[in-house]
Amino acid sequence: MLTNISNYLQNKFLSRARNKLMMNWSNEDLLNRERQKREKIRVSENRSHKVFYYHQVDDPYSILVLPVLEKLKSCYQVDLECILVGSPPGQTVPEPSMYKIHCLNDVRNIAPWYGQDKKILNFPLKNEIDLANKILSNCEQANFIQIALDLMDSLWLEETKSLETIYKDYFNSINEINSKIEIGNKFRKGNGYYSSSSFYYEGESYWGVDRLNHLENRLIDLGLKKTDTDEYIINRKSNKNYTSNQTNKLNLTIYPSLNSPYTFICFPRVRNIIEKYPVNIITKPVLPMLMRGMHIPRYKGKYILSDAAREGRINNIYINKIYSPLGKPAELAYSLFPIINAHNKGFSYIEKLTIASFHNGINIGNKAFLKKIVRELDLSWDEIKNDLGKRKWKKVLDENLNEMYEGNCWGVPSFRISDENYENPFYQWGQDRLWLIEEEIKKRLD
Repeated sequence: MLTNISNYLQNKFLSRARNKLMMNWSNEDLLNRERQKREKIRVSENRSHKVFYYHQVDDPYSILVLPVLEKLKSCYQVDLECILVGSPPGQTVPEPSMYKIHCLNDVRNIAPWYGQDKKILNFPLKNEIDLANKILSNCEQANFIQIALDLMDSLWLEETKSLETIYKDYFNSINEINSKIEIGNKFRKGNGYYSSSSFYYEGESYWGVDRLNHLENRLIDLGLKKTDTDEYIINRKSNKNYTSNQTNKLNLTIYPSLNSPYTFICFPRVRNIIEKYPVNIITKPVLPMLMRGMHIPRYKGKYILSDAAREGRINNIYINKIYSPLGKPAELAYSLFPIINAHNKGFSYIEKLTIASFHNGINIGNKAFLKKIVRELDLSWDEIKNDLGKRKWKKVLDENLNEMYEGNCWGVPSFRISDENYENPFYQWGQDRLWLIEEEIKKRLD
């Protein structure tokens, strides 16, 4: 079995197996059967319901996750074990310098919405990280959460307490510390995952506060909730009221790609935003990461498909039949974008293409299918077909990519809000931040 998903995806002789595998990764029935299987095994082995939490001391997302750990334990009949881990494997982070900047900025942007109003500092220094790892590698599970919270305050939130006062007994050597982190890294990878500030329960991983609802739903289905309330243990704030009658429009730019399941599941919600608020939608597609020479390990590819599928399901958007458009199909579909976009149909065109790839299992490089889409957009195929297979799209997509990178975004879908004159850009990466895009729109229109 190939270990590199980019090689696997781009081998045309394996296209049927590739698409079948991707559908298996996103299939809800298979997911439920796997859950039932794991539950039977858990019962037969007389194991408790154990949730694992992956903690990396220099991951800013831990600022939001650590404060909810005790609440998770008190609200659900689970055992929680904290696992000390290091940075994500290098092959899972295509743009490491940009990723680091993004993580800190993202946490700063969303922290107030989760009730964290303290100033968040820059990344801790190496000696502070080393000391924090030394402390946590030498503490008992019973004390891990509280010590990690104290360390978090000192590392990230400008508290006056020094690290040395948090825990005074150091027994582990640097080799012992690194060994413990490596054990955590291997455990995480063995469970098909790669990041931190995340949870793992019986075969599935849940990233931070953004996926905690999925974990809670699973625990609720198992009858493990201790209370009758319907509320989740963490609730995001929202400026719910929107009463502006402002006539000036904002610009909402979307940077999609044709091979992204996250792009597919974002379109209905983006359409809801542009119907709800006075915004101009601007569509600027980019090449898929795998067509830009980036590589994604197979286990990350599996997580992406399964995660996008569950995110879609809670929004009533379903990944169904898949036909990955990588390579020639994507290039042919992109070749028609500039002329279709000139007719102000670019957003609908890309949306239809992603529906074809991730719901209907259609090869979007098929000429008859492209003709059908063009006619559904009320455009003339006789005019549009003249650009089929031409290369002018490449320059357009390269320019879009450069603009997206200016906002420290490299993955899709990414978004940019700007004023009507294109000034004051506000970039966000990921369908996870559509709620923040909407909040920014409300703020600017207030």
